[in-house]
Amino acid sequence: MSGNNVIYTIPDGVELIDVKYRELGYPSAFTGQFQCDDPFYNRLWMKARRTLYLNMFDNYMDCPEREQALWWGDVVNQSGECFYTLDTVSHALIRKSIITLVKWQRADSTLFSPPSRIWNAELPQQILASIGWYGFWNYFMNTNDSATIREAYPAVRTYLGLWKLGTNGLVVHRKGGWDWGDWGTNVDIAILDNCWYYLALKAAIPMAILSGYPQDTAAYVTHMRSLETHFAPTFWQADERCYRSTKLTTPDDRANAMAVVSGLATPDQYPGILHVLNTQTFASPYLEKYVLEACCLMNADTLALKRMKNRYTDMVNSRYSTLWEVWDGLKGGTINHGWNAPNTILSQYIAGLSPLQPGWTTFQVKPRLGGLTNVTQHVTTPHGPITVTHDYYGRTFIMHLSIPPNTQAHVVLPTTQLNHPSTTLRLNDTLIKPQDPFILKPGTYCIQVTTVDTN
Repeated sequence: MSGNNVIYTIPDGVELIDVKYRELGYPSAFTGQFQCDDPFYNRLWMKARRTLYLNMFDNYMDCPEREQALWWGDVVNQSGECFYTLDTVSHALIRKSIITLVKWQRADSTLFSPPSRIWNAELPQQILASIGWYGFWNYFMNTNDSATIREAYPAVRTYLGLWKLGTNGLVVHRKGGWDWGDWGTNVDIAILDNCWYYLALKAAIPMAILSGYPQDTAAYVTHMRSLETHFAPTFWQADERCYRSTKLTTPDDRANAMAVVSGLATPDQYPGILHVLNTQTFASPYLEKYVLEACCLMNADTLALKRMKNRYTDMVNSRYSTLWEVWDGLKGGTINHGWNAPNTILSQYIAGLSPLQPGWTTFQVKPRLGGLTNVTQHVTTPHGPITVTHDYYGRTFIMHLSIPPNTQAHVVLPTTQLNHPSTTLRLNDTLIKPQDPFILKPGTYCIQVTTVDTN
């Protein structure tokens, strides 16, 4: 069941002529591709895709060898992977997962996962992640499926009504049925509460408008402004240059990363936060995705790749074809767990492809290569395939980009010297003036940036 072994029991007296097996999985094609000049990241990307695929059947699963259940915190990471690794057939399973979650909402407005009659514990932070920016809204941005959002939003608005602000202007902690933020130690729950709630509100505003509930947005905006006002004064430790609640003595890498990812951290705080992410490794594979994303958002893509390699080396070098539940997965947990999502970071941030408008009608190409010299990414969107290749040849950067019909690309080149007098910029062999970003219509393009060394 783990996708790594097949065990046959052959009775005595049977002559074994041949042994074969047929692997079953969700009927989605492996159309997404990532390739770079470092074999480590290629193997990691492929193992993450295989882990995802083996946890997709009639619903998403956390793992195939234990409860095989629809844990929605895991689904948030898994669904994000689908858009970069599989074809659009995979979108139907995400929609099913969304509808399953909201249809099991209880009379007291709580949501819980995995939805079933044998499990009824709400994990508040995972539910906030599910209904928020990286869950429901990310699904919409990648699919433009407004019908699903309109069907789900009534459950979202009633669930958000359970969350209150305290006298300090920050969210009041809700224990739910399982007071869990991540595996491991030093989990800064108070900071994570506010970050996940902020991201849920950020997504709820456009969902409310799309679903015909514009009157809801005023309360969401008010709560967001309160968090923006009180978050840093409460949690930022100026002398330590990090986010930390007073209940902990050591800064949590998860919490500092989520402060960046949520948008509550400010750029002047980034150097201190980067120090935390370079020195602390409390996050499990579940929240490691957001730590790596925070590095990229702070333009520390080299650190993101370094940390990714340090954390995933044992998994990549193991004989197993899948990624594990915890870092020491051979001693505990499962050896196939769907919440690993380093491939999303490689595709979305290192290769640099992400939707700016629903359904990829407008998308961004903003590579952060982190020292790599060759990166290729292929993505299947509702409008067709996108392929991009980035190459460095000394002081020359070349991007090849294929844009599908009915879309446009906003291209941000990975150089700070576009306006330098010694820099030349060519689009399909035509010398052009710098633009930031380039806005390109459907077609095939070659963009070349060359900087002459004037020293």
